[in-house]
Amino acid sequence: MEKLKEKLEEELETKLEEKEVELKELKEELEKEELEIELKEELEEFKEELKELDEELKELK
Repeated sequence: MEKLKEKLEEELETKLEEKEVELKELKEELEKEELEIELKEELEEFKEELKELDEELKELK
């Protein structure tokens, strides 16, 4: 009975470690996606500012 309990504890510990690794990978993927979204938003803002500057330049000519 004790051996069975030890075996079950080892299996649970292994599964827990696997889930922790999986969670870490998911967290890293989420952070990467959040950064990509943020960069896309900043790029759009930059494009808009560039467009406005271009229009101002045309008006000055």
